[in-house]
Amino acid sequence: MIKISRQYFVLVFILTLLPVLVGGIVLFGWYTKNLALIQILPSFAPMQYNTALCFILAGVGTIAFTKNRFICSALLGFFVSLLSGLTLAQYILATDFGIDQFFMDAYVFTKTTHPGRMAPNTALCFFLIGLPLLFQKFRRQMALMMGAAVLSLSLMSLASYFFTVDELYGLGSLTRMALHTALCFTMLGGLLFFLGVMSKKEEATSVFDFSPFVLAGIVAALTVFSWHSIRESSQARNQEYFNQLVAYTADNLADRYRLYEQSLIGGLGVFYASNNVDRQEWNAYVDTLRVETTLPGINGIGYIDYVEEEDMDAYIADARADNAPYFINHPATEYTNKFIIKFIEPESINREAVGLDIGFENNRRQAAEEARDRGLPVLTRKIELVQDKNKEAGFLLLLPFYDTKGAVPKTVAERRKYFKGWVYAPFIGRNFLNDIAGFSENQIGFDVYDGSVTQRENLIYSVTEGEPLE
Repeated sequence: MIKISRQYFVLVFILTLLPVLVGGIVLFGWYTKNLALIQILPSFAPMQYNTALCFILAGVGTIAFTKNRFICSALLGFFVSLLSGLTLAQYILATDFGIDQFFMDAYVFTKTTHPGRMAPNTALCFFLIGLPLLFQKFRRQMALMMGAAVLSLSLMSLASYFFTVDELYGLGSLTRMALHTALCFTMLGGLLFFLGVMSKKEEATSVFDFSPFVLAGIVAALTVFSWHSIRESSQARNQEYFNQLVAYTADNLADRYRLYEQSLIGGLGVFYASNNVDRQEWNAYVDTLRVETTLPGINGIGYIDYVEEEDMDAYIADARADNAPYFINHPATEYTNKFIIKFIEPESINREAVGLDIGFENNRRQAAEEARDRGLPVLTRKIELVQDKNKEAGFLLLLPFYDTKGAVPKTVAERRKYFKGWVYAPFIGRNFLNDIAGFSENQIGFDVYDGSVTQRENLIYSVTEGEPLE
């Protein structure tokens, strides 16, 4: 039985009452949205609602404990142990029982990984405080051991605030213990230890009888949370590294696409610098680019003319006179306007595309008209290039050309009026993406689809551990 002399009773009462008052003040802060009461300073972790509630229950339970009101003490200790134990289980099992915001929806998230959830070391302290309140038979021994453990954890957290070392008042990247939480635990932990020291124990029972089991439990709990902390930190580092790989790969992919655009803009410069670009000039421009080495994945760079049907005969005659005696328009379409590929270099690997009216197919036509009307580069949806014998997923990148000496007309009507054609680049998806995995040193796999639907028929490219889809 615990018996407290009169000279210590006032001290015990104060140390018990203060956490109750702090808990009540913090609950008031949650209801009134007073952040100063909840977290003291904006950079500090908040005392969660469940934490404040447990301080009230644990404090009242401790007062009942000292007055030998064992049923009341045990009931309050049971609730504190249950709530804190379930919180610990949530961390260990990586689950959510719905208890964190059962009483109050959280709205303060500073240094908090789970909204409304008390820190794991806070939950552990409450669990240790609840045990001597719940198990009356061994209250002295448990008060000594649990009090020492709670006191150690709380003093460690206080030291972390004093020395600004976050790792001391939290486990890994998990929710941190609040400053006033640590202060209250210092009082309750010190009180439990004091009660164990000052109480009179029965002759047949020794403090050492149960200390191995209690210590083993504490060590086991700390070991579990140390493991959890290491796992969390490792997962965070791995996720950060993965995100860096993804960002680096995406940046390189975007850089490659921008390089294609810049090459097309250079092609526009050829037209703006000449009154009449002929086949030889275009060939010379593309040769200087060294497409095969400087533009990986691209099939070439070409020019598409916008031709009205009534001008077709004269257009074909001019094209044949420009060192292309066998130039023909294909395929025949019912459209009155034609989008005809006049130049494409290197021509040796793109011969089938020379003279092609890309307006024969809706996908190509829509992308070409969109580029014309917007005055911006436009990429087609997945197509099959006529020059690709394997019939793989291909694309056209189209850049509009206006007869305005470089300035893009401001309105759609003006763009259509001054529109002349497109500088464009055909490429096969596999060739464009073939060495992208190398940017991450083949450490990530990814799939590329045409559009937002991830179906097999929309798959353009797939890499698993650096191996492309066959």
